[in-house]
Amino acid sequence: MFEAAAERQMTVSDDDEAGSVEEVDEVEPRSRFNATADKALLVEVLSIPPFTVERKIVTAMWKGVSKRLNQSLSTNFSFRSCRDRTGLLLRQYAVRKGRSEAASGTKTTMKTQGIETACQRLMQAAEKRVSARLIGGGQKKPQKRHRLSTLLQNEQEEAIERRKLEEQKVNLHREVLQLRREELDHQRHQHELIREHMQHQAAQTESLLKLVAAAISQTNT
Repeated sequence: MFEAAAERQMTVSDDDEAGSVEEVDEVEPRSRFNATADKALLVEVLSIPPFTVERKIVTAMWKGVSKRLNQSLSTNFSFRSCRDRTGLLLRQYAVRKGRSEAASGTKTTMKTQGIETACQRLMQAAEKRVSARLIGGGQKKPQKRHRLSTLLQNEQEEAIERRKLEEQKVNLHREVLQLRREELDHQRHQHELIREHMQHQAAQTESLLKLVAAAISQTNT
């Protein structure tokens, strides 16, 4: 139920855009998502979860996510691809969560652990939002006044939640940077192997040339 509600909240902006004309940009190859891009995407989504914003600014929120992601990774993801990818990651997380609950002891790799954690945070935000709506819809008469203590408690809970999201964002940023460092180290290692191979081939070629030159000189004498 929460997964479906989350997807409806994330995709609700398409209905609002039905009456508007969108500018068409030149067609260019789109970037492809990988583990690094997934983590960076979830970092941006966690900063402003789509389940906590008003319906009329959902599209603007996703455009902001895609803009920051593209600036961070030098990619060209559209806001729709970012939205759809987030929905896919949440669905995959829900499936894995169900399987892990059915068969305890399932381990996640270090490469996907950050993605799993981020998806969990997003699902919790979605569940909290849906629960609040259900509770609000079940009340026949909305309360006109709230006790001061209740308001203070709500503010404290929201502050704690924001701090948790910030900590999660920092941790995911670190994991993204670590993945990029590992990729760069791997590329440097590959370049070093290629350079050594070329040096070895050059040495072999030089040795063969010396042998040929020696053979020619002996033939001439």
